[in-house]
Amino acid sequence: VLMLCNQLNMTVLNVAYSGEWSHNINTLQWGVSAQHERINDRISEWEWRDSVGYSLPTRNSDVLELYYNMHSDIRMQSTRLQAYIQDNIHWRTSAGMFSITGGLRAHYWDYNNEFVASPRASFTYLPGWKRNFGFRLAGGLYYQMPFYKELRDTATNADGVTYATLNPNIRAQRTWHVVLGADYYFRLFGRPFKLTAEAYYKRGDRMISYTVDNVRIRYSGRNDSRVRTAGLDLKLYGELVPGADSWISLSLMQSQELIDGSNRGWISRPNEQRYCVSMFFQD
Repeated sequence: VLMLCNQLNMTVLNVAYSGEWSHNINTLQWGVSAQHERINDRISEWEWRDSVGYSLPTRNSDVLELYYNMHSDIRMQSTRLQAYIQDNIHWRTSAGMFSITGGLRAHYWDYNNEFVASPRASFTYLPGWKRNFGFRLAGGLYYQMPFYKELRDTATNADGVTYATLNPNIRAQRTWHVVLGADYYFRLFGRPFKLTAEAYYKRGDRMISYTVDNVRIRYSGRNDSRVRTAGLDLKLYGELVPGADSWISLSLMQSQELIDGSNRGWISRPNEQRYCVSMFFQD
């Protein structure tokens, strides 16, 4: 028997401002935002198993031994401040068209008093010798601040009751990304088509491990893992019907994690999809 009586209420208030300035070959963008969160989380769930000796009788017949019991009443308030600036420069020469984009994103969260800054850059080249080709290279350091469920941990007392707690020492997850891509434009059956290929590699630390239980995602609430992900995406776009895009894609990916304190070594992450084929058609 499984009984759940949980209630999660969230109020998120966000205000943001963004701007843009362009002059000749230069485009500058910037923005700031503030977000306030109020969260009330009440959990009351238990499970009782009465077959094959899962729940054994006790000396006191008035006591019901549960297989699992979890309770919490958490109230949390926090504020996030974010800002970004990005500059794009593009120019054309006899060798082709070039574009460079660089930016910086900053984030502060008063719950753990952490400030992080994420630089990133990308380079695009459209060769003059073959105008139906395009190449791009991008990379950067990315931080992802956790949201409420990612910082929620659990602890079990001597009576076997599990309580949900918050980890005030949680830190933003950190990854390094590099992406290499190419585009090829062509016509087939008198229609425009585009073939896109991207290869990527990501490596991260301070990650928050998680498990998938049916449709529920349970986070560890700790920065307890490292990850590495590599993959290849191939996608073919086409206007089979004028003005309506259709596409088919093939993706290959390997995503692994190394959990602190585990002797299993590198294992597949729950979100890993080794092979994926998808299609979208419009008529």
